[in-house]
Amino acid sequence: MKTVAELLREKANHAVVTVSPDSSVFDAIKTMADRSIGAGVVVEGDVVLGMVAGRDNAGKVVLQD
Repeated sequence: MKTVAELLREKANHAVVTVSPDSSVFDAIKTMADRSIGAGVVVEGDVVLGMVAGRDNAGKVVLQD
């Protein structure tokens, strides 16, 4: 079984996608969709606050229009 490091080395783009805690859920999901990723790291300055996942929120955005 591969390690996480091995999987990351195989990715075309190694950039970590970050999202501001002030971003709307829609904007966060759009950023993830534009970059074909499933999650983003929520940061404020140099502090990691958490993660946001498209799977968790996409349906809510659609339902709320």
